[in-house]
Amino acid sequence: MTEAEWLTSTDLTSMLGFLKGTVSDRKLRLFACACCRRIWPLLTDERSRAAVIAAEDFAEGRIGPAELQKAHAGASEATLTAGTLFSPGEHAAVAAFYCVTKAGLTAVASANRAASSLGDGKEAEQKIQCDIFRDIAGSLSRPMPFDRLLLAPVIVRLGQTIHEDRSFERMPELATALETDGCTNANILAHCRRPGQHVRGCWVIDLILRKA
Repeated sequence: MTEAEWLTSTDLTSMLGFLKGTVSDRKLRLFACACCRRIWPLLTDERSRAAVIAAEDFAEGRIGPAELQKAHAGASEATLTAGTLFSPGEHAAVAAFYCVTKAGLTAVASANRAASSLGDGKEAEQKIQCDIFRDIAGSLSRPMPFDRLLLAPVIVRLGQTIHEDRSFERMPELATALETDGCTNANILAHCRRPGQHVRGCWVIDLILRKA
């Protein structure tokens, strides 16, 4: 897959296959969670929502396997009362359940099926999922991580705030701060200023925070 094909692809399976083994489990789990957050209105059972949140916390090292297993049990129970088989609500509950399993990417497919009831259909949702995956995985010519010792403390603090608060509307502000600090990498600056969606696991924020 070329850089141009990567940047325009709407074939999520091909994208995932192309980067197989090179994207961390943390990023893949956060990707699944980001897709589930797009169907949040369909997750009417608090146990399903708690599972997505627990999966994010586990990915970030905030909770351990025991807490994740507890969320897994709750999400499993929620799938039994989620509604009619193959309904949007049932697909959504299954997506949340898979966020807390090792088969986290199955959550993405289930989230796509559920989202088709909220948006413009499966193909439109898969396009959005591809954009989210690019936000997490980056371009094929990803730059080397920043040397945090050389980054201005204000940039690290801003990156941490954006990550923790999901205040991704501040990404252009981050681009300006990086430029002021001497960053000239066109890919990094363009990504911060792009109008698309950013999520936890965004490759630029991860570079700043030294997250894999």
